[in-house]
Amino acid sequence: MTLHKNTFEPDTGVRTCILFLSKPSEGEEVPSDYTIFMAQSRRVGRDSKGEPVFSLDEKGHATDVLDEDLTQISDSYETFKANGTFIESETCFSAKRSELDDNLNLNPQHYSPELNATLERVNEFDEKEGWSVTTIGQLDKDIHIYMGPRWNSRSLVVENPDDTTGLTPYLTANGALEQRRMTVKWFDMSRATAKQRDCVEKLRVRHGNICRSSQSQTTREACRCLSAPS
Repeated sequence: MTLHKNTFEPDTGVRTCILFLSKPSEGEEVPSDYTIFMAQSRRVGRDSKGEPVFSLDEKGHATDVLDEDLTQISDSYETFKANGTFIESETCFSAKRSELDDNLNLNPQHYSPELNATLERVNEFDEKEGWSVTTIGQLDKDIHIYMGPRWNSRSLVVENPDDTTGLTPYLTANGALEQRRMTVKWFDMSRATAKQRDCVEKLRVRHGNICRSSQSQTTREACRCLSAPS
């Protein structure tokens, strides 16, 4: 089971998976192939600051129910233990022992039906006339792919400004992913050091940019980009 990145935040940014293992009883015959329960938690009822996140009703209003999928995962796992089967979804799915690679990779993301179905659809374009599947880096020599810099912006932040004229808005990756638009920070760039200015320029999103957020350190090489003839 893959845990959501907010599970241990704000105390630590550690990301991890949980393994539930059982040891065969003495004399118990272990089948050569069997089903493995897998799950990916995408909602844990809290944001990166540790504040609760509640589900929305049909009108978009917050309820008193935490927005989490851990209960669903737990229920599906208990059903699997009791019956050997369960209703699969994007969150809970299964893999066969025979599907594991030589490294015995048990990361659920690797076996996600949703992800693998998407990769298959992308690769199908490689067989269509006039289309090719390639990596982003091969599209154009001027395309630059880089990780955002680690930096400290605390000295630039203006708390609760009455007038934002002349200030620079900044939205963290977590704020964008969690759609917390109200968490925008305002920077006073007149306070910035040369290093801070350089970091801001590297992080500035411009027209034509493609922003990608990696939800896990496990990135499938097969994640491709489509290119079509002009």
